[in-house]
Amino acid sequence: MIYMVLGLLVATVCVVLGWHYLRSYRETTDAMALLMEKGLPQVFTDRMNTIVSERNLGGHEPMILISMAAATSLSGEFQDSIVQLEKIETAHFKSEERGYYYTCLAHSLLLMDAVDQADEIFKHHIGEMIAAERNSMARNGIKTVKALMEMKLGHMDHAEKLFTELYQQRLTNLERAMVAYWMGNLMERNNRPGALDYYRECQTRAGETIYQTWSSRKLELSQSDYGKLAYGKA
Repeated sequence: MIYMVLGLLVATVCVVLGWHYLRSYRETTDAMALLMEKGLPQVFTDRMNTIVSERNLGGHEPMILISMAAATSLSGEFQDSIVQLEKIETAHFKSEERGYYYTCLAHSLLLMDAVDQADEIFKHHIGEMIAAERNSMARNGIKTVKALMEMKLGHMDHAEKLFTELYQQRLTNLERAMVAYWMGNLMERNNRPGALDYYRECQTRAGETIYQTWSSRKLELSQSDYGKLAYGKA
């Protein structure tokens, strides 16, 4: 897999899901690399704003706007990301495109712990998500959001299975950072060893995204007296 709108994705996972629509634009390719390999959502957004203002992108523009909304989410501005997504006109979208859109929306909702709202999106739009998942370049991003949905619903065993499968795939730096963070979270919740190793990997790969902030906080906590007890280091 190269890039996809994320995923989100994952974020996610979500940003890279629309990548296959944008390959003809070298500027977009470079911008996606800044995000997915270096974890620079603000730099990515600034670059994409320039591209949108200078080019007539036609049918590609909605997918770029979804990418930019997902980058906003990766910066930690979850509500702003949702507002951006809700402004996008989706009536003309194909089923696969709707799958990208709703995956990104669900991902932003999950990151702000609006689990019930995200669950409603899955219930009403899972068919479109499955349609988008058939695209090999979108598959990992959608699986990341599905795994996170399972985790937020409390289905820990299934979530771990999905995240473990993803971790074994070829991922970009940011995709791997996101999966590593949630793997660490699962290890921590289940009082199992290995959480700090996952958080360290996330911190190393996550650039300037919210995942870098979150993993750094986890590692700082591990050095406190409480953290030494919680992480088995007392």
